[in-house]
Amino acid sequence: MDQKQHRNVPITLVSSLFVGLCLHSSLLLHVCLGKGDQLLRVVSSDVDDDRDGRVQAFIVHVEKPEHMVFASAEERADWHRSFLPSPTLDSGEPRLIYSYDKAISGFAARLTAAEVEAMEGMDGFLHAHPAVRVQERTTRSQQFMGLDEYSSVGSSSLWDLTNQGDGMIIGVLDTGIDPTIPSFDDSDMRPKPQGWDRHPCQFNNTKYRCNNKVIGAVAFDWKSSSPAADDYITHGTTVASCAAGRPVAGASYHGLADGTALGAAPRAYIAVYKAKDSADVLAAFDQVINDGVDVLSVSQGYPYAAPFYEDKFAIGALSAVENGIFVSVAAGNTGPSPGTILDNVPWTLSVGASSIDRVVEAIIDLGDGTQVYGESLLSPQNASKFPTTPLSLAFPGASSKAQAVRECTDPTMGGVDVQDKIVLCVASYEGYTNAPAVKKAVAAGAAAVVLMNPSSAPAKANFRIVGNTIPLEFDAAMSGTTVHVSYDDSQTIQAYYYAAAGSGYDEPSATIRFTGTKLRKRSNPRVTSFSSRGPSALNGGILKPDILGPGHNILSALPSYSPLKPFVMLPGTSLACPHLSGVAALLKKSHPDWTPAAIRSAIMTTADAVDNTGAFIKDETGGRANAFATGAGQVNPAKANDPGLVYDIDLRDYTRYVCGLYQLERQVTTVLRRRVDCNAEGRISGEELNYPSFWVTLAGTASKQVSRTVTNVVDGQAKYTASVDPIPGVRVTVWPKTLKFRYLGDTRSFTVTFTPAAGRVSGTTQDGQLRWVSDLDHHVVRSTIAVTFK
Repeated sequence: MDQKQHRNVPITLVSSLFVGLCLHSSLLLHVCLGKGDQLLRVVSSDVDDDRDGRVQAFIVHVEKPEHMVFASAEERADWHRSFLPSPTLDSGEPRLIYSYDKAISGFAARLTAAEVEAMEGMDGFLHAHPAVRVQERTTRSQQFMGLDEYSSVGSSSLWDLTNQGDGMIIGVLDTGIDPTIPSFDDSDMRPKPQGWDRHPCQFNNTKYRCNNKVIGAVAFDWKSSSPAADDYITHGTTVASCAAGRPVAGASYHGLADGTALGAAPRAYIAVYKAKDSADVLAAFDQVINDGVDVLSVSQGYPYAAPFYEDKFAIGALSAVENGIFVSVAAGNTGPSPGTILDNVPWTLSVGASSIDRVVEAIIDLGDGTQVYGESLLSPQNASKFPTTPLSLAFPGASSKAQAVRECTDPTMGGVDVQDKIVLCVASYEGYTNAPAVKKAVAAGAAAVVLMNPSSAPAKANFRIVGNTIPLEFDAAMSGTTVHVSYDDSQTIQAYYYAAAGSGYDEPSATIRFTGTKLRKRSNPRVTSFSSRGPSALNGGILKPDILGPGHNILSALPSYSPLKPFVMLPGTSLACPHLSGVAALLKKSHPDWTPAAIRSAIMTTADAVDNTGAFIKDETGGRANAFATGAGQVNPAKANDPGLVYDIDLRDYTRYVCGLYQLERQVTTVLRRRVDCNAEGRISGEELNYPSFWVTLAGTASKQVSRTVTNVVDGQAKYTASVDPIPGVRVTVWPKTLKFRYLGDTRSFTVTFTPAAGRVSGTTQDGQLRWVSDLDHHVVRSTIAVTFK
């Protein structure tokens, strides 16, 4: 197809949701609206500077014509090459990087910004943008989830019922894997599934081999002539071990949190997909879909939230779901501020991070007899060497308000003498700076450091951490001692310090006792501070995140080359996500006929809204966590295996949802990867999608109605009655109040009406719960409700 034959069609790069807004990021396309709502195309800022002809990778979305629907791979690649100014660069390097099949309709190619601009007039061109680097979103946890507890189905645990996920294939899209460590031993594993003997296993390390546990490993890196799935970052190995690691007895982090480490689905297969940037990610999704894995775990993504038509993870995930693959995604580590959620789409399971009931405890005995409890990762061996006599306290921040001094990033500690003292440092809200700060304090002579969580930080009101920024790499070096305390406890320590220092009689002092691993700590789980929060500004009314999973100080496997091997304790939604991926694999094993939407519904409607004391789950402030932090609540796998009812979603409803979300045909076509007549298909809002949770926005005194349909997944007849928690400022009614089901698979619909009432406050959100309670058995089908008042 000659370029001159392409008709001129203006490119549009902005969602109707962003009318009046202008977005900018060094990685995100720079798009904004001009006068009269005229959509202007503006290439990203880093591309604008490349008019001199610098070649880079661009992802190009094109509309697939009918004659290409059943084209061969080579025919499709030839059609994609027809968009390029030439088959090769002057250097002879091929321009075409990837010719995508299922992930999107489009390709990745080596182009300059000017060449992309010239492509705009071509027939079938939708839009293009540069490939961007993706970021990672980085034991007791399986028992804390209850995987070894009796299920409500019979008298066996979910592990027993599913033989720990035997035969399921969990795809891990991440930084690669080290298949040689004990967590991926294939002893007693079934042989590889049919066809996987010939599956690529791309490793550079000659010691690395696929086996009957790690059954495939494919790497995508368009910049490399020989991409390899070796894990040079450690993230992918850690994630895979949380999802499906084999039992490893005697695991610990230098003697801490000792026990048997294993993943959520220990007998599931693992297939590894390594991708460097967004162009590689789409190629990985193509491979995932062709391989036909059961579950895909994604703990990496963009460092920002993007409209779906720009989000390659969102588009690739929709294609995977349409092919029956369950996709779980880390919600992001950008909390606790509202609106920081990074996974916004309704076809994935967005996983936030929560604490578990295990802590590695340290007790600080202040000079006045007050005890403060914190956490430390100092090994028992080194803890036994720590002085048992009181040491003087030093607080550089007491004499200076300078941030560098308060946070101990000033090498001089603000001129304060810290030699052989316990140094008080205010933890930074930028958690990655805490480890270097502790190192500087030790270099200045500190005997130990107490990291005190701050009460607030710029743009992050009431910021308090649930012990999630312990400087692991420092403690791993075993060259010093760090104790991390909460904000409330930091206030206790500082009050004592100022009182003692001001008395003129006693120098502030303290003793630290390291009491080691403690289990069954109360008031857990809690939402971690870093776990990204809703609401989403991009999805039109879908409550996110969906669920909480273990993601605080999780004992995880490391590659054999790591100096911290074999296990480390880490925080992150990156670790919560694979826990839920493993749970999803168990549920799919137990219910092979369930759709991805049904599995997600089962996980969400059976989640726990309360902690291990029976109180509502708390957040980093110690107060009740809201719906935008918890989603449905803490995963309860045993209950999820027997949910009673599910909110299933027809794939056509995703089409109607995308039609309702975007007004521009190009945006709809990009997300759905095909041309759709939205007028014929129909349009629905996010509020109207058959989702297992509710988020509605009320303006003024106008009421709003939304409908849902539930499916009976229990043999025989069933009857359920609705119950709604009172929600301040709104009256919630359900009709009908009773649902009767005649057989397995029977469906019933109901309508929920939200009517504004006295006490509502504009600009706030209130939440509550809708429960469908079975009259005949134990089932309670619970949905989280969030109501925002404009």
